[in-house]
Amino acid sequence: MPELNQFLDILKRHSIPQEENFSRLLGQTIHTLSNEDKKTRPCNKNKKPGGFVDITQKSPAHTIIVPDLHARDAFVFNLLSTPVSLLGLGENNSEENPGNNVLNSLDNSSIKLVFLGDILHSERRGYERWNMAFKEFSNGNILSSYMEEEMIEGLNTMEMLMLLKVSYPENVHILKGNHENILNSSSGGNFSFYKYAAESTMVTDFMYERYSPDLILSYNTMENLFPLALKGNYFLASHAEPMRPYTKRELINSNLNPETIFGLTWTREGESQPDSPDLMLGEFFPDPQKTLYFAGHRTIKQEYILRENSRFIQIHNPDYYQVGVIPKNGLPPVNKLIRRIKQ
Repeated sequence: MPELNQFLDILKRHSIPQEENFSRLLGQTIHTLSNEDKKTRPCNKNKKPGGFVDITQKSPAHTIIVPDLHARDAFVFNLLSTPVSLLGLGENNSEENPGNNVLNSLDNSSIKLVFLGDILHSERRGYERWNMAFKEFSNGNILSSYMEEEMIEGLNTMEMLMLLKVSYPENVHILKGNHENILNSSSGGNFSFYKYAAESTMVTDFMYERYSPDLILSYNTMENLFPLALKGNYFLASHAEPMRPYTKRELINSNLNPETIFGLTWTREGESQPDSPDLMLGEFFPDPQKTLYFAGHRTIKQEYILRENSRFIQIHNPDYYQVGVIPKNGLPPVNKLIRRIKQ
């Protein structure tokens, strides 16, 4: 199993992943995603891994829900090195048991990590860098130093997640967000992304300048193998608020349906049918009042925002390294759900 130093080496590396090693890890990640336990990840109607994961099929564990990363490689490393006691988990404080961090807890299966997608493309912290990169890009310079810096952070973040998934396939789950679109496609529920610059186009062009077509196609295969929705103890999760209430069968087949892919990754404020999260919780849990639906996607300025009869919680504040923490014995009060870790 990986040591914390392996993630530190990735964090400190001042270059994008080397082709041969990255290609090998992509192959391992694709193999892992293609061979998940069918009880946890039922097959869709094409007898391939479906778009829905049910981690309640395994032994109960504490769950950490990580919102949009957007190229924050330090967020991943700092989370893995955080003592579980600082997240309100475990019996010993960090001084008594300094080795009991999140990474070690993945080793003993006492914690599960759920990432809500959007791994690439820095957000407002990278505003100036995107502007400078776009000026260079507009003048024909795809491989500017600004773009290089952006892609180092983004691809190193993804490399960390791939290493986690391969090492802990039952304890780490990565959901697909709307930014998981390395080919800059506008089909199959995907759309090109533009916010501060031409991010999707710039990233795709950079990839083709620095990597082989085979590697990029493998990366795309991996993205399309990420599930779209997840059921945990006391919660449901997807990248975005569900566009409408989806049944379990629809979620299992979601990765075959562009409309459902869009509806779980792109939903804007006010676009979803009323009470969609609440209705889904009612279908998946016998006591939905003790559950929540988690999503990232839309940025917030608070620790969290509760909507939809207080059953839907948004947790993506890009100014902080913050996560949702759900102990295995039940949801804590909402004001104790969010934990901010060292930046």
